[in-house]
Amino acid sequence: MDITKYKSNYYVYIWRGYKINWIENNFRISYRYTGYTNNLKRRLKEHKSKKKWLFNIKYIYIKEFETQLEAMRYELFLKSIKGKIWLYKNVDSWNN
Repeated sequence: MDITKYKSNYYVYIWRGYKINWIENNFRISYRYTGYTNNLKRRLKEHKSKKKWLFNIKYIYIKEFETQLEAMRYELFLKSIKGKIWLYKNVDSWNN
């Protein structure tokens, strides 16, 4: 996902990364993280530096907002059961 095209004030994002489970014949375990930020490049760099055990971390969903409050509310929605159902149905890369 090309993050250079986003020019708004705040963003809600979901990234996905993978962990290898060497005990179980190279089985990949997928991790997702939902959050909000005002700087997508900086935030992804921070996640990559803290999550060194994950590889191929990349954004799978980004939505722009004008205010921090709107972004915070939408992040809470995505973390709810209704939000997870919506993501499952509407984000193509959610299940891949």
